[in-house]
Amino acid sequence: MTQFEINDMIYVLSMIIQYMDVKDFQEDLMENILRGDFEGYTGSVLFYHTLPYIKGEYRRKRLLYKKNMISFGNMLDINYPYISLEQREKKRIVIVTGQLLGVNHSPTEIVLNIAYVLQKHLRWEVLLFVCPCNRKPPEDLWYDPIYENSLKKFSDRPMKMEFKDAVFQGYQIDMGDTSLKEYGMMLSLIHAWNPYFVLDMSTTNAVAGLIGKFTTLVSFPMSIECPISEAEILLRIGQMDEEMEKEYTEMMGEHQKQLILEEEFPVISKTSRKDYTREELGLPEEKFLIAIVGNRLDLDVTEEFVQIMKKILTKTSKASFVFIGKKKGIEKHFTDEIFAGNVYYLGYCSDLMGTYKALDLYLNPKRMGGGYSGGMALRAGVPVVTLPECDVAYNCGEEMIVQNYEEMIDDVCFCVDDKDFYEKKRECAGKYGKKNEDEQLLQCVEEILEGVTSVMEGKL
Repeated sequence: MTQFEINDMIYVLSMIIQYMDVKDFQEDLMENILRGDFEGYTGSVLFYHTLPYIKGEYRRKRLLYKKNMISFGNMLDINYPYISLEQREKKRIVIVTGQLLGVNHSPTEIVLNIAYVLQKHLRWEVLLFVCPCNRKPPEDLWYDPIYENSLKKFSDRPMKMEFKDAVFQGYQIDMGDTSLKEYGMMLSLIHAWNPYFVLDMSTTNAVAGLIGKFTTLVSFPMSIECPISEAEILLRIGQMDEEMEKEYTEMMGEHQKQLILEEEFPVISKTSRKDYTREELGLPEEKFLIAIVGNRLDLDVTEEFVQIMKKILTKTSKASFVFIGKKKGIEKHFTDEIFAGNVYYLGYCSDLMGTYKALDLYLNPKRMGGGYSGGMALRAGVPVVTLPECDVAYNCGEEMIVQNYEEMIDDVCFCVDDKDFYEKKRECAGKYGKKNEDEQLLQCVEEILEGVTSVMEGKL
């Protein structure tokens, strides 16, 4: 702390936090990033890295986002007049997001489903912008960096996204040498197109925050967490514990209002092409198979969770674990003899619903993500075991929630060894699968529109 320059300190701490889950180091890293003199590009890329690696720290993350937004504002030097509500096009919306990939990417599917309901069912005009944080940080600033993926075919050019029986027009701006000019074009076009409001869906690139300078910006991270945003309206699908809610409230600006949806946001599951057998997947027939699913298993599977897996295997000989997602970075955890023949890797599964049919249980580690894959498991009739106050718990309901890891061990072992207990879990999962997801989505989008309109018109 006394010998290193700020950039060197960030690099060293970025290495440490990837191997040690120590809150003090995470706080030190956030403080050093905030102290650093970074322009909007580098600041936004660093912000993107803090999301998976640094837990909590809402206040500092908000400060970093605002700092990056101000930097982009200074670089772009925009000064568009604010558009009054009366002057706006009433059924026109812009959706901004950080990633728009294929429909097998859950956040992409959520964005496109919302756009679809708006355009096809509610007859709104929809325009899309994609602003990924896909610029490499300086090599001496972050150890083993990650990148926000984007579609190369849409790099800095107009895009046409086909989804179901709809087509959406838009533009993707990759974070590169010419992006400042493209960002200026985006802001100019949005101002000229004059939407009723702009919906920001999980854009970590702080340039999106500048839209709120001239029209209503609504931030919707599709999570129970509060958006890290300077938007006027902060949309949420649930709430956290009392301590976190207090921190969220303390960081609310005078211009901001939280809007928590009452309608349960649905998981839109695709029909599987087939029901896969265990033989086809290379899995044992006689075992009780427990799925652990994620896009970032190397971050989700901590040493603490590995110890929980060990305790489960110690208590029951019938269980085995099946990982769905990239196995890079997690194999090192399973060299002990107890895991031999009890850990399987399926990699990325494009037909997750069909794959679930061969499995018995979905187990959720301590994390915020996974809500979509957990909800899909229930729709496939697979029970879930999860901790509270996370996206999986929001999607899965009280019957699937345990309060801590010790209860998780007991619950899983009951599922493995007690047929009656497991069947009750399956019955609860079956009830979830009977919900009309298309109807839920329509109701949810209608609630968003009604709530946002009420805030904009001063009724809330």
